[in-house]
Amino acid sequence: MRLHKILLTGLTVSLALAASIAAGAESNKDWGSYNVENNGYGYLTANFPDTFTSDFFVTENSTSISQKVEALLLTMTQEEKIGLIEAEGDWAGTPRLGIPQVSAYIPQDTDEVLSQALMTAATYSSRDVGIFAQLLAEEIENSGANLLQISFEQITDESEGGNSAETFGSDKCLAQTLGAALSDLLSQYHVISNSAWHAENSDGMTDEEIDAAAAARLTAIGNAGYLGMVQISRDGKAAIDSDAPDRIRLSVPFETENAVGQRTLLEDGAVLLKNEDGTLPLKDSDGAEVVIVGRTEGSELIQNDAKKLEDGLLKAEEEGKKYVLVIENSQPVDISRWVDSCDAVLMLWSDSTEAEQVKEDIFAGKLNPSGKLPSPWTNGPEEWGIGYGLTYADFKTELKDIQPASSDDEEYGYDVTVRVKNEGSVAGKNTIPLFLGDEKGENTALCTFAQTDLLEAGGSMEITLHISQDALVDSEGKVTGEKRTLFVGIPTDGKSVRQELEIKPARAGAEITVDAPENAKTGKEFEIKISTPPNVISLQLTDSDGNAYQPADLLKENLGDSIMFTYKLAIDHTGEADICVRAVTVEGPSEETVNVRVSVE
Repeated sequence: MRLHKILLTGLTVSLALAASIAAGAESNKDWGSYNVENNGYGYLTANFPDTFTSDFFVTENSTSISQKVEALLLTMTQEEKIGLIEAEGDWAGTPRLGIPQVSAYIPQDTDEVLSQALMTAATYSSRDVGIFAQLLAEEIENSGANLLQISFEQITDESEGGNSAETFGSDKCLAQTLGAALSDLLSQYHVISNSAWHAENSDGMTDEEIDAAAAARLTAIGNAGYLGMVQISRDGKAAIDSDAPDRIRLSVPFETENAVGQRTLLEDGAVLLKNEDGTLPLKDSDGAEVVIVGRTEGSELIQNDAKKLEDGLLKAEEEGKKYVLVIENSQPVDISRWVDSCDAVLMLWSDSTEAEQVKEDIFAGKLNPSGKLPSPWTNGPEEWGIGYGLTYADFKTELKDIQPASSDDEEYGYDVTVRVKNEGSVAGKNTIPLFLGDEKGENTALCTFAQTDLLEAGGSMEITLHISQDALVDSEGKVTGEKRTLFVGIPTDGKSVRQELEIKPARAGAEITVDAPENAKTGKEFEIKISTPPNVISLQLTDSDGNAYQPADLLKENLGDSIMFTYKLAIDHTGEADICVRAVTVEGPSEETVNVRVSVE
């Protein structure tokens, strides 16, 4: 009865909204209107419009979306479910249930999108991902689409002929971290991301598997706000429009100001690759030869740009000037033949008007470059790898603390606290990358990263970075107790901080404690309480010879940051009795035991 009351209360709100936007009655069908009718007993029928506007967007929590998805699965036909899960891009929706179409985004200028993506990746900043998400959502929705099919989380093995053009760079940690953040942000802007839209072949799938695949896509649609018109009847099914339009089309224009966001990405993503003897910022604009290139065939400069670069080098040499090379391209360019002759190299990712303004500010010292490479530079110097990038400031990084720490359901993980100080004379931001290698410090890979605030000269701050369990697993997906090497900073950089790390369960920080009586009576039950970390599944109780005790009773209590096991035990012999306690986790029994002794009379 209570559930029914809550349902009707929610329905009243929906009907009030419907009444405010309805343009006609069911008796005179108007597909511009939306209303839901209740027969008085909680059974609903609907009248859905042929256009989905921003009025119908509803931000719902996971519970509400889950309830709607369950109702839709009960109501959809098998044909409708298969049509949903097999759609590779566009999907007509299910108009009779109030679900609008899904329309895939086709970029008008793919190079511009990729330029913005790698520019964003070079910032290593969640704030800049937010700016990119807004710019991208505007482009998608103003094109009449609501599905992004470019995958920014996926990386491609370049050694097998692939490239990282559709990603946030070639590094797994960077691409997946920024890509996951982008997917979440796009949902807030009502865009469905590629990560939630994988076509399935239904041949050979069970009904349960088809329902699970359909539920995943419906959840993605709900997370983006497109289940706003779906209503649940008393029987648990979705309200049906028996005279629905053929398709509910999208009409959700997105309005925002582009210029500020694009300028911010350019500023934060600019990467200073080389700066011999402080060539930049320029002391005298007439004392340097500046050449801008960027047009390529693959990773090679086209002939005209290559000649332009060489002519500039000759002129700089003849006139005794510094030589500054600026690259305006969405991908790294092979400049291996000329890089040694350059005094400074600046990567801007774009040849836009805003990029020219950013270049001038960097040259004048008004802007301190803080971008880092999201992919190793094509045929570049060895140090031009993931996370490389220079700055006008002089940052010193100090490792303050490393503590086992886990998040969500992780058993392993670490929190690493570092202190960053700007010892230079100009303000700037710095990216802190953490790399993990093997025991010898080889085979390193980026495992997490963070960016400082803008630090004035002499300013400092502490940052805590989390290393997740995913960063610690081996090729088989397991975490072993091997020793690893942690680098705070780029491993090949002489300024990086190196620390040996012995992998231990993050939740094993709390010791196992055993509370048992000193004395007990033969054959009489006594109580023993054992407190363990929360990752302990069970305990093994044995005597000193390894024989298992058989407790008469067991109570297990989850106290949040610990587990309390309470046993009732009886010992049938007199004398000193050893009780050896061994913890069992998902990894199996621990090697160490906690021992207590009870005197039995």
